[in-house]
Amino acid sequence: MNCDKQEKLYDIFISYRRGIGTEPDAEQGVYWLTKAAYKKDIDDGIYQERALRLLEEIYRNGEGVETDSAKADEWAAKLAVLQNDL
Repeated sequence: MNCDKQEKLYDIFISYRRGIGTEPDAEQGVYWLTKAAYKKDIDDGIYQERALRLLEEIYRNGEGVETDSAKADEWAAKLAVLQNDL
């Protein structure tokens, strides 16, 4: 995946989370952040890593979704795998 497309997915998340150009919608933000987390960066993995880290925090703290420590742990495990691969 092109890093620019990855960045755009991340930017859509930010737009929904903060309500930039749209009504704030945490659920839609999480949807787009999840898409970004599953895309592989060609360059350095920075957006994928950021997305994984944010998803862990979001599920751990219940920001726009129900608190779910199991899902938070899944995202943390995916982040650990990505960091080992970089």
